[in-house]
Amino acid sequence: MGTTGKLDALREAALLEIDELDDELLLGKDLDALAGRLASQRYLEAPRVHRALITPPAAALKGEPGEPGREHALRVRAATRVELWLLVEGFSTLSLLARDGGLDLGEARVDTDNDCLAFTYLAERPSADTANGYFQACLDDAQDRLHRVADEVEAYNASLEPALREALSAARSRAKERRRFAEQLQVPRLSAPAGQA
Repeated sequence: MGTTGKLDALREAALLEIDELDDELLLGKDLDALAGRLASQRYLEAPRVHRALITPPAAALKGEPGEPGREHALRVRAATRVELWLLVEGFSTLSLLARDGGLDLGEARVDTDNDCLAFTYLAERPSADTANGYFQACLDDAQDRLHRVADEVEAYNASLEPALREALSAARSRAKERRRFAEQLQVPRLSAPAGQA
């Protein structure tokens, strides 16, 4: 499920919760204010890159497939590892949308331990020029992808309150019908037990 599908599912879940609201709440409140309050509880923060950091280089191991015919025999070599961390405003939104592989982030990894997007440069003979070029390309790609996600999140936020308002109006109508029904109900009269008059 892509970003749009996840956002649609979140909107549908919010709409389904309306059916669980108490009739007194539906009948006694200003629906616009209630829709606004419910929407504000479900708004998502659009993700945007806030800051970029590079971790210090560290020793690492790099696995490579074995020679032809023995690809399953992994060769391990010493390497250097360095990471670019992108600190993202709206990271909770990003991690929610990325859950279960629902968000294409290119080469980025959602690092929930450090609350960032991480890109790893791993090389046997590291080159600062190569690493810098790689990280710049990663940053440019991440910003493009996050811009598209931010646009979708903003569209979701904009559509949420009108959708809730419409669902609340329908729920209010159902609550009025239940109230009219309840007002017409009568407790059945007990008949005198047999033999008593």
